[in-house]
Amino acid sequence: MRMMYHRSILTLTAIAVGGSLIFIPTNNRPFSSLYEESSHQKLSILEASLLQFNDPKSSSLRIDPVNSIVPYSLDDVIESSSNSHKHPRFIFGHSTGHSGSTSIHKALSAEGCHWNVLSKFEIIVEEERYPNLSMIDASKEIDNFDCGVTNDKVLPFLLESIEEGAKAWGVEDISEITYLDMGHFHNRGRILECLADHLKEQVVFVRVRRNRYAIARSFARDNVTPCITSPYNSQLKSNKVTGQRKIHPEITLCPRSDEGIGPVNLPVPDGIWDAMTPFQRFLWYADEMEHRWHTLTSKYNDGQSYHEITWSDTEELKDGIDDLRGKLGCTSAKVQNAKVHLKHVEKSVNCSDLICQDMEYRRVMEYDVDTLSILVSSKFPQHVDMNDCMETGIELKRVIEEEYSLYSSRSAGGAQYDKDTWVLPERS
Repeated sequence: MRMMYHRSILTLTAIAVGGSLIFIPTNNRPFSSLYEESSHQKLSILEASLLQFNDPKSSSLRIDPVNSIVPYSLDDVIESSSNSHKHPRFIFGHSTGHSGSTSIHKALSAEGCHWNVLSKFEIIVEEERYPNLSMIDASKEIDNFDCGVTNDKVLPFLLESIEEGAKAWGVEDISEITYLDMGHFHNRGRILECLADHLKEQVVFVRVRRNRYAIARSFARDNVTPCITSPYNSQLKSNKVTGQRKIHPEITLCPRSDEGIGPVNLPVPDGIWDAMTPFQRFLWYADEMEHRWHTLTSKYNDGQSYHEITWSDTEELKDGIDDLRGKLGCTSAKVQNAKVHLKHVEKSVNCSDLICQDMEYRRVMEYDVDTLSILVSSKFPQHVDMNDCMETGIELKRVIEEEYSLYSSRSAGGAQYDKDTWVLPERS
């Protein structure tokens, strides 16, 4: 059987206790040193080398608790114990940020689920808050479909975290542990796709879909672009730990040619991108994430589980979290909105201007009908019914109709106004 391995090796010491194995990490060593250990030690050395077999299911694991030395992959770690428990081994979020991900992470970490939750929000890239745990520099280490960063750094980190959690909790069956991260470290590059391809039926992805305008407004309040390389990204935000830092650029997406994150789903020429308003740039970010979710769920269907939470107001967020917990086999939990990124003041926002910016953005992006049906549809309409809007529903409808009339013959996808793709205020 042909096999391929990568350079990241995690050494585990296996101790036989009552017929079960407890794994303790020791040190990292080259793969070649594996067989230099004596095979007659009472403490065997298991190498978690993240081997990728052509057919992972064909590699069975048989361990003599005392004398065996075998290559041990992440697939074996997450499948080595009883498979009778149908809870997820990994839960990852898919969202832009500023969309309820922190609240959902806390809710899924709460009691009421029949597994041990190993909760690590953004630790993989949070160098500022967790300098000893940060595994990757997301601003420089970009994973494309070769999955080098995922295989060499992300997966070993997950493996070590799970093993340490089992040791700390005294859990002998590591299948009882679910690794949870609703953060955004996997947004840049193609780490998300690499995780889907590697973990397969062991992973659950949760799409958090918030109103596009709310996301764009929230980001654009403090920042002007999701890019790292953009000359416009000079806005800084106060941080209690480090004093000052850029807002989220390490975990967002950017289509600029010099960003170095590889091809995006919705490409934008640099000149058009630089001419966009901050609101339009973050609309693109929301749309790029939506399009990536569409392609992810279409391409990876060999056991992965996909769930969605779509919300526009706090009650919808709470209901979505409760529904998700139920689908994952958890009891209901009290949910609170963990973060408020933008203060909402009734009738304080010119929503006509937001609509005009959105329609101009759609025009310059030259979205066709098929692309628009993925981004905004009757299933996931554009909400402009916020209490913040100063206009009535009738006034906003008039603006929308005028915009469609202006652009329908050009590059607004040739689309016509469809009332089912918009949600407007009911007040007259």
